[in-house]
Formats: sequence, structure tokens, C-alpha cells
Amino acid sequence: MGIYFNKGLQTSESFIVGGLLALAGGYLDTYTFFGRGEVFANAQTGNMVLVAINIAQKNYHEIFKYIIPIFSFFLGVVIAEFIKHTKKPLKYHWRQYVLALEMLVIIGVSFIKTGESANIIANSLVSFVCSLQVESFRKMHSTGFATTMCTGNLRTTSENFFHYIVQKDIIYRDKAIRSFSIIILFIVGAIIGTLVTLRFNSIAILGTICFLLAAFLFMNKEQL
Repeated sequence: MGIYFNKGLQTSESFIVGGLLALAGGYLDTYTFFGRGEVFANAQTGNMVLVAINIAQKNYHEIFKYIIPIFSFFLGVVIAEFIKHTKKPLKYHWRQYVLALEMLVIIGVSFIKTGESANIIANSLVSFVCSLQVESFRKMHSTGFATTMCTGNLRTTSENFFHYIVQKDIIYRDKAIRSFSIIILFIVGAIIGTLVTLRFNSIAILGTICFLLAAFLFMNKEQL
């Protein structure tokens, strides 16, 4: 179990917090895809490709559906950095304020009904949430990772697996196992998000608060 727990680790960089946020990340991606018009809220590469496809096919009226979430993602990164670099004394860790903001926005999204125009607003807000999260939680056990997308985590898993096979160093093995575990949790979150969204539609997004709130409360511990 030492692979996942480290007593001297800052809780915001712990596997538990990372795993909870990965569950939320997978959930949010399937929520916007199945409940909000097949838009990706987490990985903006997909939306950029869809922008290009619609330009090539001269479907110009469809472009804004994907451009606005991209801009919202950009804005979320800026806001996260603003919270991080605030000079005012904070009662909680700055990342907890990010999580609180995420939950407030998610509650707001749950009140937005489905529909083409409404979905653009909802997807933009979810993209904002995802960018807050991906910018604020960038390390797990002092290793770079992401909670809202899997490509980087897959690269990290593969790279560390290679180094473990060649060098027989268990440090690389542990890194590979942790990053692979995050991928699995992201997939689990996506499965849960799919099932809940197909049943409850727009209000299904409230399910992510369970994961975010758990991460927030766990971060009240100074050390793991």
C-alpha cells in the first residue's frame, strides 16, 4: 500500500485526492458528451478538431458550440492562477478554494435545462470547471499527472514501465502503477457518469460533487 500512501506528502498531491478528481474528470466528460450535445469539456483538443472539421465542411453555425468551451477553459486557467497567487491570508489551502468554486459552478449548471443554446452555456461552464481542476492539481506524489484527461497519464505509465523493465528500480514501477490507477479511475468515473447522465440528464452533473466534496474534506488533513 506504500505505492498509494506517503506519510510526508501534502494531501493535495496525494493519490486519494488525485483519484477522487480523476473520477470527477471522467464523469464530467461523459456528462457533456451524452447530456449536452456531444461536446468534450475536459480535453479541448477534441473541440479544436471539431472546430476544424466544421470549418472544412462549411458548417460555420456549429463552430461556436466548440469555440466557447475552449475560451472558457482558457479563462479557468487564468482564474486558478489568480487564486494560487493571491497574497491575502487564506483559512484553507488555495486548492480547496478552487474545489469550492468548482462545486458552486456545477450546482449552477444543474439548473440549466437542455437545448442547443443552453447546452453551449452549460458546456462552457463545465470546461471552466475542468480547467480550474487541471491547472490546480498537476502533481501526484511529486510526479506530473492530469485528472481531466488520460493521454499524458498513459504516456507517464508507459515511460515508467519501460524504465522499470530496464533498470529494475521499484520507484519507476510505483509511478507506473499510480498513473495507471488514475487512468482506471477516470474510466470508472466515465462509466458512472454515462449511467447517471442517461437516466437523470442535466441534473446528473450533481453527482460529481460527491467526489469533489470528498477531496475537499480530505484536504483538511495537513499530511497524509
